[in-house]
Amino acid sequence: MNPNTKSDRKPDILYKVGSRNPGSRFLDIEIKVATKGKSSFNVALPTWRPGRYELGNFAKFIRGFKVKDANQKEVAFKKVSSHVWLIASGDVKFVTISYQFYTTELNAGSSWVDKNQLYINPVNCLMYVVSRESEHCTISFDVPDSYNIATGLKREGSTFSAANFDELADSPIICSPNLQHKTYNVSGVIFNIWFQGDLKPNWEKLIKDFKAFTGKQLRAMGDFPFNEYHFLFQILPHKGYHGVEHLNSTVISLGPDKEVMKPKLYDELLGVSSHELYHAWNVKSIRPADMVPYDFSKENYTEMGYLTEGVTTYMGDLFLIKSKVFNLKKYIIEIHKLLDRHSFNYGKYNYSVCESSFDTWLDGYTKGIPNRKTSIYTEGALLALCIDIMLISESGGKQNLDTVMKTLFDDYAKKGIGITEEIFIATIKVQGGLFINDLFDNFYHKAVDYFDLLKSTFNKVGFVLKKEDNSNELAGRFGCYTDKKGKVLLVAPESPAYSKGINVGDQILSVNKAKVIGKEWSENIGENQTLELKKVIGSETVDLGANSSSKQGPYFEKYRLSEITEKNDNQIKNRIKWLGK
Repeated sequence: MNPNTKSDRKPDILYKVGSRNPGSRFLDIEIKVATKGKSSFNVALPTWRPGRYELGNFAKFIRGFKVKDANQKEVAFKKVSSHVWLIASGDVKFVTISYQFYTTELNAGSSWVDKNQLYINPVNCLMYVVSRESEHCTISFDVPDSYNIATGLKREGSTFSAANFDELADSPIICSPNLQHKTYNVSGVIFNIWFQGDLKPNWEKLIKDFKAFTGKQLRAMGDFPFNEYHFLFQILPHKGYHGVEHLNSTVISLGPDKEVMKPKLYDELLGVSSHELYHAWNVKSIRPADMVPYDFSKENYTEMGYLTEGVTTYMGDLFLIKSKVFNLKKYIIEIHKLLDRHSFNYGKYNYSVCESSFDTWLDGYTKGIPNRKTSIYTEGALLALCIDIMLISESGGKQNLDTVMKTLFDDYAKKGIGITEEIFIATIKVQGGLFINDLFDNFYHKAVDYFDLLKSTFNKVGFVLKKEDNSNELAGRFGCYTDKKGKVLLVAPESPAYSKGINVGDQILSVNKAKVIGKEWSENIGENQTLELKKVIGSETVDLGANSSSKQGPYFEKYRLSEITEKNDNQIKNRIKWLGK
């Protein structure tokens, strides 16, 4: 059901959220449930949240679980699994379930309470009645009258309503006296921008830029899935960058607050906002069949992370240049970031993007063991770029990835049909993409490098892609990539560093007896590469240059784009179709 649709049914499940002591970081939650004549029933807490395809085990944050009837008499219950409770309701008509939920951190996917706000992602703190997820429900908040409330849920007096638990779970809520709010209208759809935190927004610039990329996305997709949309920003005092898509809203956490309106972080704000808005179509409407509907009780495995996150990552940035919010220089910077992530990750030789998608449930959001897997965001975005440009070229500019996604939206998502890999491939084929089977066989389902594919693809739009040696000699020559303080982040397989037993997490103390200091210490470090390493216990000296059977570089190469000076007519036409005029 559209979240903008009001239901006249009286709800049988009522939620109430507050906090008697915000400083404790505990939420106080009550759920009033009509038993409907059942002598027992189960309630459960979701084990994961949409947008983060890994088990969250949120039940570990619950304490003080109690159940009472209308006369405040205790009702028996038993916990039957990590996240499920059996309520022995007997012959009572209503029970009230109460518990406290501990809020551990403030980000785009969490819940949080302090003296300044009460913020929840219902999916990680509200239980549902098993087998009654489709029932209409309401939620109210025990907060001061001075608090404003930002959410995509429909307000009905002092409560907010949801057609079902899926809608409630996917509707974050911020209650605060400090919310800043503006709206803008594109093609009759109201878009809300909410800021929570210490920020003085440049509203004129924000509205202009948001209207530009919103309008471009909406025109490409034909119409919007919802009547209204909400950007909920959590502005942090410290460094942070995180966005989570929701049904008709998104939460974006960003910081530090003093940098948000400055060029670098403001560009990041635009990038994540465009990305999350595109999710309103892709994932919140166009969704892999493996996840229709969501099952919150267990993992929802899919190999189609290249669609859910890869296409969205690519499209989010693309619409910023198409709408002229970004210029070509800024857009190429974003492409170079993707190329670096691809080039530096030797896991691309071990796991395909499809395999990595399946394993997000295992370790997809951590680095994991060295060089095991790839990223559905990075690899999915680069392959989406290839589909887009190749389709433009093959169809003579008549079709592109926009037309593919619009077809998926119109022909499948609007009818509630989930997308399979076969549907995705067939849709591209119908629009002239006869290359797509080869792309899936040799790149989506194989663990390989994409350099030659990317090189030929960028040539179609007037760019040359070249490999450049990494100027950081420790990384480029010896395969040891570190941060600025000498902590080893990546080690290239079969490199001198690898053969000498240097591992991720090691700390380099000195090079040729010179201490590791300054920002550029690992560049131009000379011919005799003697490193003193700090291990878990003790330290050791490693001479990278002596008696090494491994070749010295190149490792961690950078893939860089440059303009073709004299482009032919096809390259010019393809470029215009790709990026706009």
